[in-house]
Amino acid sequence: MAQVILKNLRKSYENTKVIHGLDLEIKDKEFVVFVGPSGCGKSTTLRMIAGLETISGGELFIGDKLVNDMPPRQRNISMVFQDYALYPHMTVAKNLGFSLKIAGIPQAEIEQRVADAAGILGLEPYLKRKPGQLSGGQRQRVAMGRAIVRHPDVYLFDEPLSNLDAKLRTQMRIEIKKLHQRVGNTIVYVTHDQVEAMTLADRIVIMRDGIIEQVGSPREVFEKPNNTFVATFIGSPPMNLLDARVTSKNGDPRLMLADGREVHAPAPIRNKLEAGKAVKLGIRPEDISPEGNALPTGGQTERLELPVMLSEDLGSEATLFTELAGTPIQSIMYNPRTVHAGETLNFNMALDKCHVFDGDTLKNLAA
Repeated sequence: MAQVILKNLRKSYENTKVIHGLDLEIKDKEFVVFVGPSGCGKSTTLRMIAGLETISGGELFIGDKLVNDMPPRQRNISMVFQDYALYPHMTVAKNLGFSLKIAGIPQAEIEQRVADAAGILGLEPYLKRKPGQLSGGQRQRVAMGRAIVRHPDVYLFDEPLSNLDAKLRTQMRIEIKKLHQRVGNTIVYVTHDQVEAMTLADRIVIMRDGIIEQVGSPREVFEKPNNTFVATFIGSPPMNLLDARVTSKNGDPRLMLADGREVHAPAPIRNKLEAGKAVKLGIRPEDISPEGNALPTGGQTERLELPVMLSEDLGSEATLFTELAGTPIQSIMYNPRTVHAGETLNFNMALDKCHVFDGDTLKNLAA
């Protein structure tokens, strides 16, 4: 078991800087997910941890060892790739045990480790099959099993579910979570899918353009986003953002939207609002809902009359596409009914769930 520590970790390709000084401590046995849009540097960071990319600057520790110049085979890590990387001419059993054979592990121990991994992942019926005879989900389990047999300190997952369909991705998320609960090793996982990040992680590392925007538990980054990037990246559908300006009415701070409409300022940040300042008002779709749909009780709400442009019925709920102050927004309707395009509905917006971001820095004023 081992912690992974990044100290001012940097990566450049000639004159192009792609990783700009990452500082992060991943605890022993922790499941940490790096998430962010394509090109943000998350896979490059994972490959530096694995030893597949050289480190341009800073320090990387696995356990108490500085591993900057240590080759991958000496780091006691196992990596699961997006494309499985299985040997097509070998059976599942031989795929699982091949790295152990190369390492000179006795055959009896190889067979025991293969059996143990197959038992953990439910691969016993497939040990004599070759990869071409397996489904995508089964192949990914074999790739995971090949990592398990090595008894590593750290597991590294590089977008392992991106080649699977939606149903298989859901099943494999459960398998990976169960794996972590059973083996208890440190896991560093990379994905562009924020649903994977939210459902798997102990902590999420949100990256953009080679820097870390926020680190926290799934609940923390959802409820307390540091800035508008995190606010709109985490959550599905994403948070609605509205341009506004701070005004005051009898000493009571208000937020004036682009159409001149005023709404009350959320209570937690009223003393941080400066009259005349440009801000962005953020509200998640589940916190602005048609009247008759339940919102969290006990908080102040703002009543809004809005036209519905489109309704997407998802069965237990519907996503309503509407418009507020000239900005398209989304709303969640629970226990949905049929809503026709062009219909005007009364909405309630939960003010205590709203976020206000600085119009210049885009940082959350409540952070």
